[in-house]
Amino acid sequence: MTRKLDRHAAKALLDQPRALANALSPAQTKFLQSTAGAWPLAGDLRALGPTQVRSFRTKGTRYAVDISTLPGGEDFIEISTKVPLADQAAVRAQMQADLAQAGVAVCADQSAQAGNKLEALLKVR
Repeated sequence: MTRKLDRHAAKALLDQPRALANALSPAQTKFLQSTAGAWPLAGDLRALGPTQVRSFRTKGTRYAVDISTLPGGEDFIEISTKVPLADQAAVRAQMQADLAQAGVAVCADQSAQAGNKLEALLKVR
């Protein structure tokens, strides 16, 4: 879940972590509400970072590539595209075929990657 914030908004969140709930998009809030234990947000949230994110668009396709560099130097690469929910199965199959053709190995358990990223962030703090 990513949301771009200007410097002022980012500083406000760091100064007042409880304001995070108001900064989330409706889709982000709905996702957190559907995840057991993720809503309401804890009052003792703290920043994990800074994380440097570089975003790219692939030429000739609609894929976005985000490279996140964590404070400890670890890099995580995410490839995604936004589509209507009704199209997700077909688009996922096409994306997997495109990645296989390009020689990109996809992690079978995407939730494990999110956990690995969080653990790496927590080690630095």
